[in-house]
This record gives sequence, structure tokens and C-alpha cells, in this order.
Amino acid sequence: MKKTALLFFVILNGILCRAKMNVPIQTSGSGPLGPTNSLITFTSGGPPTYPTAIQELWGLNICGTNVQPVKIYNASLLVGYQSNNQNYGTGNLFATGFVGIGATDTKGYKFAVNGSVIANSVIVKLYPGADYVFKNDYQLPSLSDVKTYIDQNHHLPEIPSEQEVAQNGLNLGEMNRLLLKKVKELTLYLIEKDNKEKALEATGQKNSAEIALLKTQLQELATRPETK
Repeated sequence: MKKTALLFFVILNGILCRAKMNVPIQTSGSGPLGPTNSLITFTSGGPPTYPTAIQELWGLNICGTNVQPVKIYNASLLVGYQSNNQNYGTGNLFATGFVGIGATDTKGYKFAVNGSVIANSVIVKLYPGADYVFKNDYQLPSLSDVKTYIDQNHHLPEIPSEQEVAQNGLNLGEMNRLLLKKVKELTLYLIEKDNKEKALEATGQKNSAEIALLKTQLQELATRPETK
């Protein structure tokens, strides 16, 4: 019984070892699509000639092509990059096409996530900004016009409605630009209001001074002795 089990193990090990040895590897010539039907081609440096190659320079090229290679190099994954002269660092992911997480259709966006995203910091570049609001030629809408628009549309001018956001989502870059614009317009309204209040205060002080002067003059007239 022991001899039978040992013989079976030896035969099984030989089969497994032979299966491992059946993967063709060559150091030059055609790759998996070539006439020799090799599964892996090893080439010494330079860009890969065939879709699957293990190279000293570029690491592993997985089922790519010379036009759109898929490469693993220095623990970084690169999709669609042909040049091997750039330093892509370690442990990074680069792609020339679209990236979808939980989604197979990115709707034309470079990066799409079907789910939640968390980050410590997000930078959105705005082109253009909203500093033009502070220029002298900017026509600041009157508050009466803004109130009329809100009464008719139930949202701020230029800001998407609740229905539009629910249907189309929210463009963070554009929304931040519009919010900055509204904050700057609000600042101008406050400055305008402050100037009016100061003008009213100055007018009130002037009126108070004039009233005090009139009171003094009346008192002087009241205490002045009568003349015949």
C-alpha cells in the first residue's frame, strides 16, 4: 500500500513538473502570435516587439501592442504609454484612456466612480475665476431684480435648480466659480449698503447738529431782553 501511494505521488509530481515545463519560453524570435507559438518572449532591453514580453528594461508587457501597450514597470502599471524613457515612479497607475470604478461606461469622462469617494484634499482648477465682479464696468444686478427672479424661478440667477442638479449632477468646478461669484456680489451689496448707512448716519449727524444749533438760537432769542 505504501509503495502504491509513493508510486502514485512520483507519477503525479512528474506530470505536474512536466505541465510546468510545457510553457514555451524563448529568448528571441516570435512571441505568442508568431510561428513558434511561444507563450512568453524574453528580449533584452528596448520596446517590446510582440504583445507579450518580459524585458529587462520594461518588466512585463501584458497582452498589449506596440500602439497601446499595457506595462508593469518598477511596480507601476501603465496603460497606453509607449515611451520607456520617462520615470513613472513606483507603485503608480497611469492610463491614456478612460478609468471606470464600478462602471463600464464613463459617459465620456476621463474618470468615473459608481459609488462614494473620500479624499483629504481635492484641487479643482477654475478657468476663468470671478474677479471680474470687482471691476468698475461690472453691472451688479439690483436686489429688486434678484428678488423678482427668485420669486419667479425659486432659485438664484445662474445657479442650477434642484431639478437640474438631480438630473445632470453637479459640476464642482463650475459650481465653485458661480458660488464665488455670488459671494463677491454679496460683498458688493454689503459694501453698497454700508456706504448708504454711513451716508444716512452722516446726514443724521448733520441734521442733529443743525437742530442743536437751532435750539441754541431759540434759547438765545428767548432769554434776550425785549427792546422797545
